[in-house]
Amino acid sequence: MDLSEFIDTYRDAIAQRVVESYPPRYRPSENGRALPALLRTPLGAQADAIRGAALSLETHRGTTVVGEMGTGKTFSAPRNAA
Repeated sequence: MDLSEFIDTYRDAIAQRVVESYPPRYRPSENGRALPALLRTPLGAQADAIRGAALSLETHRGTTVVGEMGTGKTFSAPRNAA
């Protein structure tokens, strides 16, 4: 069985295990909050990436934002990161 077949065969079990091991901390439908004034308006899901990062930073010193192009990773980064 090659990797592609393995993933096709066990896709649901893999996805379930990932969610069990790494439960999402932010769900847009449950954690919506107003954003502060920003230099530009976030597009689409970028606002959710910002809210998720802010939620994580409330309880952790640092956080990692992972997502596809256009999801707001750079937008979420502090301007004067040292």
